[in-house]
Amino acid sequence: MKRNSNQKLVPDKTRISASIIFLVVALDQLVKLIVIKSSLPWSCNLGFAFGILPTFLNGLIAFSVLSAVVYLFFKQKEFIFYAPFALVLGGGIANLADRIFRGCVVDFVRIPLLPTTFNLADVAITVGVLLIIISLFRDFAKKE
Repeated sequence: MKRNSNQKLVPDKTRISASIIFLVVALDQLVKLIVIKSSLPWSCNLGFAFGILPTFLNGLIAFSVLSAVVYLFFKQKEFIFYAPFALVLGGGIANLADRIFRGCVVDFVRIPLLPTTFNLADVAITVGVLLIIISLFRDFAKKE
């Protein structure tokens, strides 16, 4: 634990998680800004992952899901889950910021074999979820 300017203890969970969240949001938004200002191709995703459910309710649904992830994050007591949850939160915040300020999520990464585009926030969310699943399976295997 470290002390902040008010001499209160700042838990490692808070410092590490806030750093990861800030880094994911800042990097994602910076890259999206560069892509939009350049001549690189990008798309405006009105839906969720892979463009599903493109309705006006998706912003509310995204906020609700993000709120649930925040709740689960603060319930975690094991250090191994801090970084994965922070990746999911950072990606979710970055994409929610797109929905609020741009009206859609900017997607620009295209892999030829996949029928869709995505962005860095989507990668952070996917990696975070995969790490959570791997950690849960590992913990389950240890208990068996």
